[in-house]
Amino acid sequence: MLDPGKSLTPTEASAIKHLDLLLFTHSHWDHFKIDHALEIFEQTRPQTVADKVSYACIHG
Repeated sequence: MLDPGKSLTPTEASAIKHLDLLLFTHSHWDHFKIDHALEIFEQTRPQTVADKVSYACIHG
C-alpha cells in the first residue's frame, strides 16, 4: 500500500486485514495520517518503508 493518507476512510483502514508492504513517501497529511498508519500497522504488521519521520511515528 502506498501513502494511505487522505485517500482512506476510517472504515476502509479498519477493513485491511492483510498487507505485505506499507510505503510512505513523506509525512505530509495527504500522504501520512497517523491514526490510519497505526491501525493498518497493528492489524497487519507489514514490512514498512518510509521517511524517517513517518517511520518513527509508527515504530516509536
